Formats: sequence, structure tokens, C-alpha cells
Amino acid sequence: MAAIADRFRRQFEIADAAWDASIELVSSGMGVGLGKKRSFNLCMSAVTAKQLRFFCATVRLCKMGLGNEAQVCHRAMYELFLQLKALEVSADRELFARQWLLWCFANMERQAGLIAKWSPKLGPELADVPERIAELKKEVGEEEYKAFVRCGPMRESVADLATHLDTIVKGGTFRWTYDTYYPQASGPAHGYDLFDFATLRKEDDGILMVLCPSENHIDAVISSSVWNLRDSVVVIDSVWGLNRADIVKRLDELSYALKPSAEDLARFSNKAAGTSGSSSGS
Repeated sequence: MAAIADRFRRQFEIADAAWDASIELVSSGMGVGLGKKRSFNLCMSAVTAKQLRFFCATVRLCKMGLGNEAQVCHRAMYELFLQLKALEVSADRELFARQWLLWCFANMERQAGLIAKWSPKLGPELADVPERIAELKKEVGEEEYKAFVRCGPMRESVADLATHLDTIVKGGTFRWTYDTYYPQASGPAHGYDLFDFATLRKEDDGILMVLCPSENHIDAVISSSVWNLRDSVVVIDSVWGLNRADIVKRLDELSYALKPSAEDLARFSNKAAGTSGSSSGS
């Protein structure tokens, strides 16, 4: 892995710097969550921690030469960012946050009461989760509730949510990102990247199983994940009202330092166009 560390030293240094800046955003003494409801802060705290951990895992996997596996984490980062952005543009952020928390239990409806009972640290506001699930189900109807269980507060697939956000956010490129990067990152998640793990040997008709670290996808994953982290921090800073323009500026500079060339984007877009049909609506 020393060769990988040398080959991508600049990218890893920038990723580490992005991590340091992001952690500073939510460090103690910054007044995180002041004036917000407990349920909102619970949701945002969990989402922030989850996104930071996804980024950490993505970078660590890349440092280990596991670029394919890193794509799975970064794919999840992108999905989480879309939900976070949807919360930001929601007409009622508090309601969105409460429904996001409820979504966690809706996927395990039968266990919701026990989970709340066994996890008192989550707070008394979750003690009535089964009743709130029943109320939501009655309010929205069976079909919409099923969409809520599958997709969350917006009741939209990843593709539809990306398209929807483009109609709300001026200059949004959510759908472009979905069409360009998401199909590539979906390969490791769904299992249609098998030729990265085994190759045919011409000399003896054998098959070579690829277990050793490789440089596959590391450059693209690091660049994309730093951008994704930057975009997520911008939203977190906004919805929590932290006003840390200095941190956002640092992340802007780090992100642009990793901006791919026009040739890289064209190559990546052409590659994605050949596989996008297989992941549509994921």
C-alpha cells in the first residue's frame, strides 16, 4: 500500500484536511443546536455524524487500495446528502426531521416500541413511536406510507429526488451527479463490477482472482467524496445556523484543488452512459 500512498499523496492530504475542517464545524463550544427543538437536533446530530463517518470510511478504504468498496460508502454519502438537502429546502424542517427519525422506526415497525423502550437515551419523545407510526399511516394512506417506508420523508426514489431537487434549487446539478457518478458507484453495491475482481489469464486459460490492493477508482472516489462532504457541510452550517463561512471557504478551496479535468469528466460521463440504465430508479 506504500505505492498507493505515494501515488495519491496529494489527494489523501486534501481529504485529511477536509476531514479536519468538517470536524471543527461541530466541535464543542460552537453553539451547535442552540434554539432548535430536541428532535431536530437529534436528527441533525445523527445525520452529521453518519456523513462524517461515511467520509472517513471512504478515505480509509481508498488508502487501503479498496476503491471499489469505497464507492459503496460514497454512494451512501450521496444518498444521505440528497435527504439532507431535501430537509434544507423543506417548508417545515422540524416536521421533516421528525419524519426522518420516524422513518428509522417505520422500517422496523414491529420492533419500534421495543427499540424505544430499550434505548432511553433517545429521549421520552420517542416513547410514542408506535402511535405516531399508526397516525402517519392513517393520515397518508397505505400506498404513500409504503413509499415513506422505502424512500423516507420525500417518498421519492434517489433518481426522482435528485430530479425534484433540480427544480427547487437554482443551478442544481443533482440529477447530473446521479446520471454521471451514481451508476459507477452502484456497481459495487449491486454486484455488476465483477471484472474488477477476476480476470482471464491468456497464457494458461486460468483465472486470476484479484485480492491485492489496487488503484482502481481511488482518484475519482476521493475527489467526489470531498465535494460531497463540502456540499453536506454547507447544508449543515445553514440549517443549524452556525455561520462558519471560514470553514465553508476552506472546503471550497480543498474541493476545487481536486476538481477533475474536462477530459476526465467527459471520459467518466461516457462510461456512465453505458451503464446508467441498470441503476435507474435505485
